[in-house]
Amino acid sequence: MDEQKKIIVGISIGDLNGIGSEVVLKALNDSRILDFFTPVIFASQKLMQHFNKTYELDCSLNGINSLNDLSHNKINVFINGSPIVSKVFIPYGGMNIQFQYLEQYLNEKKPKKTKKKT
Repeated sequence: MDEQKKIIVGISIGDLNGIGSEVVLKALNDSRILDFFTPVIFASQKLMQHFNKTYELDCSLNGINSLNDLSHNKINVFINGSPIVSKVFIPYGGMNIQFQYLEQYLNEKKPKKTKKKT
């Protein structure tokens, strides 16, 4: 399929302690699937490389910093983790950590309060 006609599909692995990383990598392990769409995994590249090796898979992972860095013939993964969720792999309490990072991100994006003139 023409690369310009391929859709871009964002995929979340969910809880870091769950089975999402395994399911996602095993589903994308057959490179023929890349003929139909361009996957973008919202997780850390380092984490996904670890699981790729652990599950003895041969997924071709492409580290990206933004969607402008996409490779249409590889599985794209954010180098420093999802720009919204966690940036490090923490082997326990994954979901709580993700919510903490999300809350921190949202707080940073809130408009600054200005002082009212009295």
